[in-house]
This record gives sequence, structure tokens and C-alpha cells, in this order.
Amino acid sequence: MKFNDKTRQQQYRKLNRQLNRPQASGMSLIELMIAMGLGLILIAASIKIFISSKQSYLMVEELNEIQENGQFAALFLSKAIQMAGYSDPDDGALPHLFLAEGECVSTDRFCTSNGVGNGSDKISVQLNPAFDEDCTGMSVPSDVVLSNVYYVETIGGISGLYCRGYDPGNGVWYSEETLLVNGIDRLQFQFGTLESNRYQFSTADEIDDWTTVNSVRFALLSSAIENETVSEKERNYALLDAETVTYDDSKIRHIYSATVYVNNSFL
Repeated sequence: MKFNDKTRQQQYRKLNRQLNRPQASGMSLIELMIAMGLGLILIAASIKIFISSKQSYLMVEELNEIQENGQFAALFLSKAIQMAGYSDPDDGALPHLFLAEGECVSTDRFCTSNGVGNGSDKISVQLNPAFDEDCTGMSVPSDVVLSNVYYVETIGGISGLYCRGYDPGNGVWYSEETLLVNGIDRLQFQFGTLESNRYQFSTADEIDDWTTVNSVRFALLSSAIENETVSEKERNYALLDAETVTYDDSKIRHIYSATVYVNNSFL
């Protein structure tokens, strides 16, 4: 077979292209290290975003828990104070809205009292309950004058709002202490009287005549129970007239307060 010049040229070009075709090669060590470094940076960024998202989620959960605890405790106390002195209209008004000094002493667990320093206060609400139950749901005699005692207690390292029903006439408790709301660290009360057309709020140990009390102001300190999403540092809280209370843990807290008019007051 004879080849002309044109055929030889075509074969030469084909061979030349094959010889000059770039050969496949693997990654160099430097390129591999750069790729690994970039991968680690991306992984670290992803982990940081995940941790930040989780921290934000826990913070929101903690704030919701604080708000829920504070609002529920404020609701319980407001409803209880509004009903102080309630009784069947046919039986006449109760002589006292709150079981306080004169009928008891401040050291009695069933007595309305002012806490020492920044210690929590206690309120004892007297009434003849409409449904014959104390604040814990325990049944009581239909004609009894009941004192529902609200206070803050710390059990197992967790503080909360507690209540217990007491019978002042017979000097006995109707129920065991019962937790109403977790996460309540402090509780303070002031009692309002109308003097010269102006309200004056005083602590329990400053009230001389309890028949003049027609409103109650309270403040409570609410906290989350478990989540601790902030760094430890000293934080100060002032509730009404009480001394400032200081915490140096990693929990955030919030103060809730309200002023409640007593529906069955004598004014």
C-alpha cells in the first residue's frame, strides 16, 4: 500500500496529538493539605453555628420558663388576695382579711409576717371558701374560717411558691405544704391603707390596724429551674422595701410585681 504525502501528514498530526495530550495526575501533598484545611474550617464553622443555635434555643426556653413561673405565681397570689375576707353574705363579713399580729405572732408559720432582711415575706389570707376547699384542694368544713398561707420554700435546692390551709379556730393544719409554682426565689408584700385620700403601703410589722388594709402590693423573683445559659457573675435584685438580694450563679431572673385591691375590704 502506498501512502501519499497527504496521508502521511494526517498520520503525523494524529500521532503528535497523542504524544502531546496531557497526562492525568493525582493531587500533590500541598494541595491535599490545603483541601483538608479548608474542610476543617468548614466543619468548625458548622459546629459553631450549631452550638450558637442550641444556645439561643436554650436561652429562649429559659426565658419562657421564667415568664411562665412568674405569671402563674402572680396569678395565684392575685386571685387569693382578691378573695380575702370572703364569706357567705348571710353570715356577715369576716372580722379580718389577713391572719396577722394580734391573732398570732410573726414567728408562727401561719401568720402574715415580714421577712428579716431580704428574706421572703408570708401572707395568710382568711376567708370562708365558696367551694369548701383550701388552696391545695383539700376539703374543709363548710362553715370554717380558713387561712390560706402563701410563702416561699426551698426544697432540694429548688425554690417555689407554696401554700397550706390552716384552721385558726382549732389551731390545726388542713393540708400538708403543697408546691404551687416552681422557680420562685423571693416574695415580698406591702399592705395598702387609705390615709388623707392617699394610699400608703407598709410592711406587715408596720400595720397597726389591719381593718384599714384594702389593697396589697407584692413582688416576686422568678427564675428558671435547670437551664443555665449565662456566665456566672454577681447580680443584684431589689424587691419593694426589702434589702437587696445578691446571686452569683449562672441563672437569669426577673421581678414580677402587682398591686391588688381586696374585693371584700371594709373601705
